[in-house]
Amino acid sequence: RDLNDECYCYGELHHEIFSTMYIKFIKTYGDRNKGIFYDLGCGIGTNVYALAFIGNFIKCIGIEFIDSLLERGEKRMIRWNKSVKELSPHYKSIEITWELENLFNDLFWLDGTFYLLHWTAFTNQQKQKLSDIMNDCSIGTIVITLTTPLLNSSYEILIKDQCETSWGISDYFIHEKISNNYNNS
Repeated sequence: RDLNDECYCYGELHHEIFSTMYIKFIKTYGDRNKGIFYDLGCGIGTNVYALAFIGNFIKCIGIEFIDSLLERGEKRMIRWNKSVKELSPHYKSIEITWELENLFNDLFWLDGTFYLLHWTAFTNQQKQKLSDIMNDCSIGTIVITLTTPLLNSSYEILIKDQCETSWGISDYFIHEKISNNYNNS
């Protein structure tokens, strides 16, 4: 659960690219009120900070399985806390937290309203299992996936496009949960 090379970060999605995806979504579908954002597999946490800064969220939570990546994200909290002193009270009220967790073991994160799921390195079995778990989210939940869409008929793809990632061009999908009538076949 750790990396030996401190410079290593797998499959990173640059925060400016992710911010552009988010802005594209809200310009097309409108902003969501005071939601909870989860970055499932947050790596070093840059996208958690990006959405805390540009989004309308009361909580932004990064979940990562690799200790050293999560620690790098947590270390940036000092800079975030110094920066928000200069900004509006809204930013001071945002709860940013970090969780060292395997997504399949503890499902505390199902209360989210907006998710980034960068699952390029997941196996097909893991993608199916996570798609099944995502059925327990509320109707109206938004999920952005990279490489492949959710494997869940309760979600509709709102936007399909491509973006630059650390390993090259990738498809991305923005989904909305529209029903509880899930069929995984």
